[in-house]
Amino acid sequence: MSRPLFLLPAIVALRGILLGFFLVCLGCTGPSTAVAPREAAGAVLAIVNETDYDWSVTMISGSGLRSATNVSRRDRSVIVLTPGTYEIVQETTGGLPPGEKLRRTLSATFEASERYEWPLRTLMAADGGLRP
Repeated sequence: MSRPLFLLPAIVALRGILLGFFLVCLGCTGPSTAVAPREAAGAVLAIVNETDYDWSVTMISGSGLRSATNVSRRDRSVIVLTPGTYEIVQETTGGLPPGEKLRRTLSATFEASERYEWPLRTLMAADGGLRP
């Protein structure tokens, strides 16, 4: 049995529409070529104060950028740093008799995407005063 000729263009058009719809859907569900910009991952430093002193901690990067935080007695502070080597200045801001301070300077290197924990401890206090 033969098909009527007036239906042939409609069938061809319907197949074209279905093929086009299929290709559009395939393109929408396929892998994306757009890549979201990746945010630079910093190093996370948690400073945990285990002393009865208040501390000021200043981080100075090799390029001169400064990050500072104050950590109260028995408290903690979190800093996100650009990866690199830093000079660290740690100094008491409270908890000692007037005119007395504890201070130290050290350096450390922090890597991208790493988490660090730095417990602040001291053996320099004895019975409410500084050891000689």
